[in-house]
Amino acid sequence: SAATVAFLRLLGYNAKSLLFGVQYYGYDAIKNTISTGRLYIYNSSNDFDSEDWIELYNNTNNAIDLSGWVFMDENRTPSFALNPGTVLQPHSYIVLCVDLTLFQAEYPGVYGSFGNINSGLSGSGEAIFLYDNSGRLVDSLTYDDNSPWPTEADGGGSSLELKDPSFNNALGINWDASIGHGTPGAVNSVTSDVEENKSDPIPTEFSLLQNYPNPFNPATNIKFEIPEESSVKLIIYNILGKQIEEIAEGEFSPGIYSFKWDGSTFSSGIYFLQMNAQSKTSSKNYNSVKKLILLK
Repeated sequence: SAATVAFLRLLGYNAKSLLFGVQYYGYDAIKNTISTGRLYIYNSSNDFDSEDWIELYNNTNNAIDLSGWVFMDENRTPSFALNPGTVLQPHSYIVLCVDLTLFQAEYPGVYGSFGNINSGLSGSGEAIFLYDNSGRLVDSLTYDDNSPWPTEADGGGSSLELKDPSFNNALGINWDASIGHGTPGAVNSVTSDVEENKSDPIPTEFSLLQNYPNPFNPATNIKFEIPEESSVKLIIYNILGKQIEEIAEGEFSPGIYSFKWDGSTFSSGIYFLQMNAQSKTSSKNYNSVKKLILLK
């Protein structure tokens, strides 16, 4: 089940969470643990050095007491413990910093930043962990600086951002490089497009729409609709039936979702997009396949 607090972002490698996984300055990646969150990891660029930071996000409607929660690196060595009385409000963020002074100089005005973490985040990838005050593992993540993880955050000035807090933050394909240096303490700069016009009715059935444009070069838009909370996978296959990319995997609330697939690294030809959705509230399952034509 999805965690309530998780890593959403990483910078330096930066990480954002109460859910490892929404942003990292340097690298983003991680799974939601207290609610859904971000973890950012970042390998600081020469002209913008905030040092590494990790962002935690509370995706629930309830405040979470983080007193005594501990962040650990891959050696399972406690790197930072949150002080008694630290409370993360609903749909709010905190940022754990390797160097609080450098962070605040580069990101002035960010509320809820704490430091200093005793160890930085490796630019070549590592495992990170978040424990509560009873020693229970809340979230963990192993990020990397090789594909399918975004590589721009490794010294390029970007943070890593989870495309949507509901996505599985263990998968590199669910992360993207931030626009600019990331947005610690705020909504990610890169997110999946969720159409949330409250005046629009919730979809009444599952649907995978035809991508547009089609044919395309090099990018195309993919849209799907779900009428109830569901686990969804979007996978691209080549003409031989080999899986070449996973666009999304995670739990989605009812609504209409839009993603962009960039085929610039693939050759011209016919590809197939498969959507699989399994309802979390009923026995409904949905499968659909669309043909994509990449012309260069």
